[in-house]
Amino acid sequence: MSTDYSVTIRPYSSQDHATVCKLFYAGMVENWVPAYRRIVTGSAPLPAITQLVMMVLLYIFSSSILWFVLLECMVQAVFILAVFYLYWAYAREHLASDMKDKELSFWTGRGDDTGFFVATIGKEVVGTISYIKQSKDHLEINRVSTNSQYRKAGIASQLVARVEAVARDLKCEELVAETSVAQEAAIVFYNKNGWTEQSRTSFRGNFIHGIELVNFTKSVHSDSHREN
Repeated sequence: MSTDYSVTIRPYSSQDHATVCKLFYAGMVENWVPAYRRIVTGSAPLPAITQLVMMVLLYIFSSSILWFVLLECMVQAVFILAVFYLYWAYAREHLASDMKDKELSFWTGRGDDTGFFVATIGKEVVGTISYIKQSKDHLEINRVSTNSQYRKAGIASQLVARVEAVARDLKCEELVAETSVAQEAAIVFYNKNGWTEQSRTSFRGNFIHGIELVNFTKSVHSDSHREN
């Protein structure tokens, strides 16, 4: 489906700010659904065990089936709110810091070591990516978001390819990316596009929400095809 749309990758402009923020917020907050699904299906073992223990205790101490059901619904609501809050708080934190000003000066005003690109279809901004050079050899990508209506259009691939070209220009040897275990599409994308999973780190409160941070790396070959 990537041939259905003409996608352009260009540097960020201050006129993009509102749309970029909306894409970032929507792309983060939507992850509470797969995160909660991992809990109820047992894919996240610790919170699944936590839920099971609480269910047993509720059953033992409830005076009736009705009270058990009501209390269990309240417990599930707490788990849902906990998962939702993690992604909401992350989005809110960055919208109030590195994405606060219209110029995105954190990403665009610090020289060649940082940058921010958007993907457009026609005049519509449909994807974002930023990067920061963390060391002499490592370039980290951040703020990878795409409009949900164009998830099959190859937008993320083109955005990452643009940053790979930047990494080669900056003489970096490796790209670095971090996502959460609930961001299943991102994990599939990295695995399919030559990235190597390096580690998984439990986020604080893992026994409730089951969130792990997944770190990927990809080698940047200087003799790879360069984009014009």
